[in-house]
Amino acid sequence: MAAQTARRDRMDRVRLSPRSALPVLLMLLLVLGLAAGAAIAGTGSDDDGERAADEAPALPEGALAMLGTPRQGLSSASTSVAFSGDGRILAVGEQSGRIWLWDPKRDQPVGELPRHQSMVQFLVFCADGERLVAGGGDRISVYDLDRRRRERTFAAGGRITALAVSPDGTTAAAAVTNRLILHDLSTGRERRRINVGNVRPLDVAFSPDGERIANLTHNRQVHFFRAADGEREGKPIDVASLPRAAVFTPDGEELLVGGHGRGVQAIEVATGEVDDRFRGRDAGSPVLDLAISGDGRIVAGRTSLGHVALWQRHSGEQIAQLTFTIRTHATPGTTVALSPDGDLLAAARRMGGHGFDLWSLEDGRRPGDKPGHIGPIRALTPKPDARGLISWGEDQQLIHWDLEHRTQRDRFTVPWDANHFTLAVRHGEAWAASFVGNAGHVTRIELDTGNVQARELRPATIRAVAFSPVDERVLLGDGRGSLKVRDRSGWNLEVQLQPIAPGAAEMTFTRDGRHAMVLRSGAVSLWRTDPWQLVGRFDVSNLGPGRAQLAPAPDGRLLAVATGDGSVRVIEMPAGAVVARLSGSGIPVRPRPVAFLPDRSDVLLTIDAAGAPIMHDLLEGEAHPLGSSGGATVVSLAVVAPSGVVAGGTTEGTILLWPLPEPPQHERLPLDEADRAAVWRDLGRDHGTRGFRATHRLAHGSSEDVAWLAGRIASATVDDAAIASLVLGLDDDHYAHREQAMVALAQMGPTVRPHVMAHLADDALSGEAAWRLEHVLDRTQLHDFGTPSARRAFRAVTALEMMNTPESRRLLTAWSQGAEGALLTEQAAEALGRLEQAP
Repeated sequence: MAAQTARRDRMDRVRLSPRSALPVLLMLLLVLGLAAGAAIAGTGSDDDGERAADEAPALPEGALAMLGTPRQGLSSASTSVAFSGDGRILAVGEQSGRIWLWDPKRDQPVGELPRHQSMVQFLVFCADGERLVAGGGDRISVYDLDRRRRERTFAAGGRITALAVSPDGTTAAAAVTNRLILHDLSTGRERRRINVGNVRPLDVAFSPDGERIANLTHNRQVHFFRAADGEREGKPIDVASLPRAAVFTPDGEELLVGGHGRGVQAIEVATGEVDDRFRGRDAGSPVLDLAISGDGRIVAGRTSLGHVALWQRHSGEQIAQLTFTIRTHATPGTTVALSPDGDLLAAARRMGGHGFDLWSLEDGRRPGDKPGHIGPIRALTPKPDARGLISWGEDQQLIHWDLEHRTQRDRFTVPWDANHFTLAVRHGEAWAASFVGNAGHVTRIELDTGNVQARELRPATIRAVAFSPVDERVLLGDGRGSLKVRDRSGWNLEVQLQPIAPGAAEMTFTRDGRHAMVLRSGAVSLWRTDPWQLVGRFDVSNLGPGRAQLAPAPDGRLLAVATGDGSVRVIEMPAGAVVARLSGSGIPVRPRPVAFLPDRSDVLLTIDAAGAPIMHDLLEGEAHPLGSSGGATVVSLAVVAPSGVVAGGTTEGTILLWPLPEPPQHERLPLDEADRAAVWRDLGRDHGTRGFRATHRLAHGSSEDVAWLAGRIASATVDDAAIASLVLGLDDDHYAHREQAMVALAQMGPTVRPHVMAHLADDALSGEAAWRLEHVLDRTQLHDFGTPSARRAFRAVTALEMMNTPESRRLLTAWSQGAEGALLTEQAAEALGRLEQAP
């Protein structure tokens, strides 16, 4: 008893001391759990639950290891939760009508009850702990918990909008249409009807002594009725906004009302006075469900924004706020519950797949001391030394894993939002960026020391962040289309890029940091980073709905774009031709994870329809499975080449490791005259797949093929005399001749830019000629890949870079010395730069 009292005192200090509660709870209550996985079949006893907790999870076929512990999930979205009076059982209702019984201390299922006839919106334990009442649709079911069976199901008298059970467990009060109907739980028969007028009842609650029933109505009033005879007590009490949820305090002195406008209000039952002491960050958001701890000190409210806010009951101070990554429906139900001792909080998820949230208020961790994440893992990044792996999940935890020993080294809490996230690891530091509401955050974590530093992004309109893998630069994009480059060490502004189309953005750097890719408003922009310059832009508006995931190939020549309908497109950069298409479902979902094999631009890793990892041979168009995911869906991928593994983060919160597959080998064959003719033709096609295959066919050629290519493509040259003549034509007496000269200069593309800039420096230039030359500069910013010659130049350089022989390097060197600004010159110079940096 003394130990229990001491523990209770400790918990009181953690929860209720203003100085200690706020930092502790703000940290631990950032944790959210979203369990998803295989359905649990059958029913079981407590012994079954103990055995399930002790058994190691089965390793999926083909997997090397599993990091973390899976939590068995539900078969459909959870819709309601309730703790038993002694806190030993948590009941979880599903959209499908199934009802699971959970051991909340160990986070394990212990049984299943027969299915309710519709979605389970309400769950209420009787005070004796022997029965459970479920409501949903127009039916009420009563269950015998000891025998795991349904005693009876009866009609509620209409569609249920609220359900309450008397403390003695004899009566159920259901709110339907414009009345309250009281039913005898032992027989299912109707005992009494309480007419609440021509208004819709929104919630109903029994007082702790069972003598009073509170009812919230759609006309912003609270009514009290005597439970014994249904007669009204006193006058209706007006509240400031539409009430949605009600709960009596354990002492029966107050009725807490959640609703629109003012969050939570407290009504003194004896006098009817309304107290507005509850305030906090979510005070203005509609509160759709309420729960209170057994000691009456903590109040939990689910809001329309998908949050769970915690308040101190007596002071009304908001202690903390949990941010759900997926919003819940605004339909009524018992969607949030506090255990009687106040140690655990459970929340149902009406949207976003399977599972429910369950976490400890004492330490912010998943109950049962299970390692790893709770719910989906959205980002995986290997450490540069390949001995560690960094994972970031929807539970707002960043975990540092030891790949050699398959153990968890450390964990950190970072902000998270499902709409956008970024994770990067460099020089022993992990950088995480996320956006919640109108606030953006960047968190820097020193992995060895555990030092955590957080920075709030300003202005709050910033919606995308990408970290350079080779230096301290950070690329930021806001909702108005602006792009800024900052130094992450001092966060100083380095350069502000020209605005592009407004809207949500996805951004990434190539592995060598030489280019950045930005997907915004249905278009991909390619930026050179030294100096910053827009070098390519093409439309991808047909890729699919929703947000996307970008994965550049190791050489930066391809970009995989996974979109919100499950489809994947592999695009030539910067030409914009589509090399491969992986079809999606057409139904808005989260993007597939995508990753290229290291040093192979022709092999892409993603997942199949079952959520298991597969390897796509882009040249042959074939898919090869890596192994099974054990029924879970892989939602993030990372390749750790030095360790020889592919890591996949799953919806269950685990990380599966598969052996790194041996990439497909394509036979190197000499080209004959017919082959060369076909390759030359396909190099110039606008068909991305044929052009890609011709590029690789040439890359597997010989020194004779390099000589043949040198004879077909010469270094870029510029006719200085022709340019000078056209510049003079800009001052011609005839307007038509001036227009023709300007158009002819613009058609030369970026090759003409250095000459135009030199002429612009001439003081003798007329005003109109200067204006026309400025127009030419605007028109020649980007190379035109719409011609066969441009496509051949781009693909020929790619083939020579892949070949990487003395002969191919010499030809690249010759091409790089061509006319300044020419496509062939620029592409050859960039290829040589990558080859020089290659290990």
